[in-house]
Amino acid sequence: MKPLLNSDDPQVAAYAGYLLTLLDDPDGLPVLLDYWNHSKTKDLPWARLVYRAIAYKNEISQVPLLTSIYEQQIKPLGYYNDIPKDYYWTIRIMTGPDILELRKRIRDKYGMDRLR
Repeated sequence: MKPLLNSDDPQVAAYAGYLLTLLDDPDGLPVLLDYWNHSKTKDLPWARLVYRAIAYKNEISQVPLLTSIYEQQIKPLGYYNDIPKDYYWTIRIMTGPDILELRKRIRDKYGMDRLR
C-alpha cells in the first residue's frame, strides 16, 4: 500500500495515507493532511477520515485543524444528527489541554445526553 502514497491521483494517495496511519505508518498522516489542506473538497466524508486519523495518532499539534473541522463541518449540522456524537467520541481518546477545551465546548453545546 505504501507505493500508493505517491499515486498520481491525490485521492488515492490520501486514502492510502489514511489506511497507513491506522497501520501505524508515520508516512500516512502527512499525505492525508496534505490532501485535506490543498483540496477544494472539504466534505464530511473526508473530514471524518481526517479527524479519525488525527485522533488515532493523538496528534495534538492538529487540534487547530480539529477545531476548524468542528466549526465548519460538524457544528452547522445541529442537534438532530449523529455526526457530532461520532466526532466527540472519536476525539475523546486524545489527551492534552487544547483537546480537553474543544471537548468541553462540544459537551456544553450538545449536552452529554445527546452525545451518548
